[in-house]
Amino acid sequence: MPIHKTWVTISILSVKNLVSINNNLFFYGILILVFSLTFFINYQPYIEGDTKVLVDSSYQIIKCLKNNEFTHCPNLTHFPLLQHLISLIVSPVSKNPTNNAKLLSFINLFSFSLSCVLLFRILLKKTSINIAILGLLIFLTGFNLYYAYSSFNELTTSTLILIALITNLKTKTNWPKIIFFSIMAGISKEVAWPIIILLNTTAQLTKKLSIKKFFRSITPTILGIVFSIIINSLFNLYRYGTITNPILMNPLFMVKNNRNSTSFFLGLFFSSSGGLLFFWPSLSALIIFSISTIIHQWKQNYLNLLVVLVLIIQNIGLAQWFAPFGWIAWGPRLTLPLLPSCLLLLLIINQKKINTIIQKIFSKKILTIGFFLFFAITGISNYATLIFPQESLNQLFAPSPKFPTPAVIQQNQAYYYQSINELIWRKNPILYKNVIDAIKFKTTATLPYFLLLLVLFTKLKKYKKIPSH
Repeated sequence: MPIHKTWVTISILSVKNLVSINNNLFFYGILILVFSLTFFINYQPYIEGDTKVLVDSSYQIIKCLKNNEFTHCPNLTHFPLLQHLISLIVSPVSKNPTNNAKLLSFINLFSFSLSCVLLFRILLKKTSINIAILGLLIFLTGFNLYYAYSSFNELTTSTLILIALITNLKTKTNWPKIIFFSIMAGISKEVAWPIIILLNTTAQLTKKLSIKKFFRSITPTILGIVFSIIINSLFNLYRYGTITNPILMNPLFMVKNNRNSTSFFLGLFFSSSGGLLFFWPSLSALIIFSISTIIHQWKQNYLNLLVVLVLIIQNIGLAQWFAPFGWIAWGPRLTLPLLPSCLLLLLIINQKKINTIIQKIFSKKILTIGFFLFFAITGISNYATLIFPQESLNQLFAPSPKFPTPAVIQQNQAYYYQSINELIWRKNPILYKNVIDAIKFKTTATLPYFLLLLVLFTKLKKYKKIPSH
């Protein structure tokens, strides 16, 4: 199939990009290639229910345009403009909506690998090789693995936000690039624009510019976001006849009870059914470390405070929504677009402290073994969803005796909130079970991923004493 050849070509180009940095890094390019092809060998794209709605909505846009309906196109879904654009691009490839949905999942797979390459390259330039390897280890062990083959669009969104951040991290401010990628980030998630500005502002602050240069450097981000707001408003006007999104503003979907919103907010961090702490422990450990530096000396660690604020503001916003995790999802799906960018910033900000910790860990054998097992176990718990995705979701969302029927907010709000709170705070052993099942029943499929982590970890140990920039 042509798509196979295309993906192999993309992977080889990724290797070439890594080799261009330093000939000694060819090895890491090969690792990314192997990891990508491992995905491809086991690849069974999981088509989410929302994707069919998105594809149908895109066909409706095509129908409206053919009928010269340029002012109002009815029956369009509430999903962001970027998702519609991507769906419109793949629509001419096939008349079959299912095949188009599969193409959307391939785009996520590409976005995942592109994020790997971009994250590694920028960390190599801004920090050191050991921090860059650590960044890959953290990135490759999170719940984002599931979305690399899912048709949900969060990974593509996260890649665009990451690119926008990277353009702001570069020494020279490139106005056209920053404006363009800020627009793309803005139309990828229409309610996230304040957080995108805060992320890019933090990126500029890491460069320690003068006040005058700092304000000049954040101007293109603000311009890009303003343009994205205008574009989003025009798209809403086209589909709804109003500049706002009435679905997102629907009072039915807004949490009115402080107890529920508090439960949702805490659950996004601490729930064993979908919280960041359980579904991305390596990133959570980095966040907890950053919080500890703020508590110790907040003035000297104000950049950490800004990144933590990004996470808090995002989760406060999501906690006001009736489905804060993204409904049927693996982990806190709706938080995913911002997490790789937060990972990048926290590694850059804390590079010297992290270097010291890495050296201390590798100075003792027991800590070294524990450190590797931490990555291996938490990574496999998420990687297992590539091997048995439907089984993982079925176990995660299994009905409880108290709430045996599916909860639908349009039918019974009280039952819905009771049911979702029970799901959030029930003791869920799914991650532990995933590790056991992957090792016991799918050893061959799990082995390439385990070896990838082992080799990266070995290289991290080798370069543990490389100083940061």
